[in-house]
Amino acid sequence: MKPIYKEKYPHLFEPLILGKRKVEIRNRVFTAPMGCPVAQHTDGRMNEYGVYFYGRFAKGGFGLVNAKTVLPVGPTSTRTLNLENELVFMDVHFMNEYAHAFGAKTGCEMYHQGALASPAGGKAVMSSTEQVLPNGTRVKEMTLEDMEDVARMFVKGATLVKRAGFDSILLHYGHGWLMSSFLSPAFNHRKDEYNGSRENRMRFPRMVIERIREAVGGELLIDVRLSGSEWTPGGIEIEDTIEYVQMIEDLVDSVHITCGNRNNPNSRPDMHPSCYLPAGHNAENAWRVKQSGVKIPVGVVGGISDPALAESILAEGKADFVLMGRQATIEPEWVEKVRHGREEDIRPCMRCNFCIDTGRRGKLSTTITFDAESTFNLQCAADPTYGQGYYKKFVPKPERAREVVVIGGGFAGLSAAMTAAQRGHHVTLLEQTGDLGGVMARTEDIWFKKDTGRFRDYLICQCKKAGVQFRMNTRADRAMVEELDPDAVIVAVGGEPVLPRIPGIDGPNVMNAEEAVHHPDRAGKRVAVIGGGLVGCEAAIVLGEAGHEVHVIEFSEHMMGTAQFSQRIHTMEFMEKAGAKWQVRSRCTKIQEDGVWVEDQEGKETFLAADTVVAAVGRKPLSALRDSFRDCAFDVINVGDCAKVDNIPFAVRSGYDAALRL
Repeated sequence: MKPIYKEKYPHLFEPLILGKRKVEIRNRVFTAPMGCPVAQHTDGRMNEYGVYFYGRFAKGGFGLVNAKTVLPVGPTSTRTLNLENELVFMDVHFMNEYAHAFGAKTGCEMYHQGALASPAGGKAVMSSTEQVLPNGTRVKEMTLEDMEDVARMFVKGATLVKRAGFDSILLHYGHGWLMSSFLSPAFNHRKDEYNGSRENRMRFPRMVIERIREAVGGELLIDVRLSGSEWTPGGIEIEDTIEYVQMIEDLVDSVHITCGNRNNPNSRPDMHPSCYLPAGHNAENAWRVKQSGVKIPVGVVGGISDPALAESILAEGKADFVLMGRQATIEPEWVEKVRHGREEDIRPCMRCNFCIDTGRRGKLSTTITFDAESTFNLQCAADPTYGQGYYKKFVPKPERAREVVVIGGGFAGLSAAMTAAQRGHHVTLLEQTGDLGGVMARTEDIWFKKDTGRFRDYLICQCKKAGVQFRMNTRADRAMVEELDPDAVIVAVGGEPVLPRIPGIDGPNVMNAEEAVHHPDRAGKRVAVIGGGLVGCEAAIVLGEAGHEVHVIEFSEHMMGTAQFSQRIHTMEFMEKAGAKWQVRSRCTKIQEDGVWVEDQEGKETFLAADTVVAAVGRKPLSALRDSFRDCAFDVINVGDCAKVDNIPFAVRSGYDAALRL
């Protein structure tokens, strides 16, 4: 009998043969090269979490699992594998033995950071071209001697990758690292034979590959990662990439296509595609490379999480394999769940980029490197056990099942109910409306919330599978809960919009942000949005795209001051595309039928004409309702916005943590 997954996803589960030695990869789904800052010790040795972090992808069915290392080892690479430390091999073999036992192949990405490195061991920061970075770092232009030195680094690194038991080396020639600084016309301004034509720009990167191939022969697969587009004015475009692949295909076994350049922070949410971009947004560029007639397999990475999309990319010939980074991290069993027909059990990535931004830099940073506000406390919006949350997995199951009532069916309540039920408790969830998801119950109205809606549906599905009993359209009160007589109550009643104390705020031309995004037709032509936080800015996008003239008024110095790095960049970009305007350091002092009065920090008042005013100054906990349930059971735990108004990651995490305490 033919396995059902072979019929539904014939291309995903077709083995891929790579290299002259014809190495067989069991399927066409690889993990993208991921470094996890808590997976290594500060000396670059892989720790126990690292073995688990990478090994779980192999157990979950991925065909090839990629770790990563950096050359040279220095201050900015202390959280990637340090292959120069002899003891690291002992640790890496733990991971490779584990991964190979489950039938996966393993790879190690290697790259030199170039201008984005920090001085290490007395070595100067260097790149293809001399420059001074915004932070004042002076970058020297590489000499021929420097190139020879770097080539030796790569050759030594490749032999160490082979020695460590990996099956493949992935050379990162994209994203603004050293090699892409040679390949990019926007960043390579040399006056010698290493610039001018595409062949000249590839001269040094190809030389390194030649040296590596000579050193490792055919015993190590070589893959190269290239940006199909740098999303940077004057940078690499797909026509360049096509020729670059043609120049190295005689030396390498595969390439895969990504995008972006770290020297241009505005390309970061394209490099790690946010919810504003279509899933699989690099597939067309991968297809262009394949259409050029290259004979080696071409892979693609970038926001691929839906099995149907992954299958269609392969079936349509746009790529020969797909790679997953964030989606693999959040759901390491992705491949096995697809293989067993359990697609509804895949925890979906919301593409919010909390995993790559949170803990690494301050929210208002202008740099994508570590800064003075870095906490190194990494989080995932949808998985409370990511990063430092790993040890929560070791909390033992409760000794007995308890009767648990969850009040509220938003993300915090659903997370609490799902986790408590999965841990063996009997859970009843009371929701006062006919919908689940709280403020995200109707994401279908907002095109860039599609991934958030998928996660909401996942929570609901898992609650049902775990046996949570739902009581919809039920307004809970203390008497009702006491009659149910639970052992524990988790209060997730949420919050409510804050109405600023502004004359005219109660006028008929004022609506809150939630109403505005779901019913933009109720707003007049000209809209003033009071509050430039994430909610107000997202409302501005929806209203602007619906044809309204939108002006956002923000009191603080920054728009979206509490949003994460990539989230801020793309939200503001799409605000601009929607035609929205904004001003900071300003406050609304009065609302009239025909507009609002705005005062700047110098005290100057101006009148802004508006037909509708949207209040988006934040939310506050429903504290009175929350406190009405105090001591109504042996354990009463508050979660989500009713505990502290915050974001989706906090809601999910607080619900999960509450369930662990029962």
